[in-house]
Amino acid sequence: MKLANVDHIERELFWYGAYEEKEGTMFINFVTPECTVLDIGANIGLYSLLTAHKEKECTVYAFEPSACTFNKLTYHIQLNHYNHIKPVHAAAGKQKEQLLLHLASEQNRGMTGFKAAENATGTTELINVLPVDEFILQHNLQSVTLVKIDVEGYELQVLEGMKLLLATNRPVVAIEISGETLGRYDQSTQQVYDFFEQRNYIAYEAVAAQSLQRIRTYKDCNLAFFIPSRQQLPAGISVIETEFA
Repeated sequence: MKLANVDHIERELFWYGAYEEKEGTMFINFVTPECTVLDIGANIGLYSLLTAHKEKECTVYAFEPSACTFNKLTYHIQLNHYNHIKPVHAAAGKQKEQLLLHLASEQNRGMTGFKAAENATGTTELINVLPVDEFILQHNLQSVTLVKIDVEGYELQVLEGMKLLLATNRPVVAIEISGETLGRYDQSTQQVYDFFEQRNYIAYEAVAAQSLQRIRTYKDCNLAFFIPSRQQLPAGISVIETEFA
């Protein structure tokens, strides 16, 4: 990756060689040959690249609405010759529409969103938004088994637009949960957990590269893993059923 020592994520990667290391390692445990993965809020492509590196036969659709960040994403795809990553210059949401995206400063472009963050620059971009279910039908995707969502508080709108996928394919969903960013849309962490509980998903967080811990409270999480009940976990993954404070 080509990294600038300014942006938060890029700075972490530059100095420490990793970002959300245990979450990223856990995520790729669920990548299988010939699967289809959706990376919604791909940013500069970290999770897409990790996925593509592990499994050359899978296909990743990487959604990134910000023009500047999308250019970095496509550059990293080309740099690594990962033709099985398909960049999508759009946002996912509940319905097909256009919305203004509020760009964040270069110190943390990951805070860009449809609600202005504290580091918003005042610059906006008009963005195409489309439901995941519609995108899947248009592209005739058959084997979506893994989804990552990190969209600065817009997570529930994305989930509303992929109800059919959740009901039929039952993919594993790794999703950022932040009460602060959800609050920008007058939504809460409990609403995210309730959404999945109603669909018989179980919430976990990665506490180590090969270890998941059950989440039993409405907590913030860098990346919560929602796994369909009764789904067999990948080999080598251990589970801690008790949540410790």
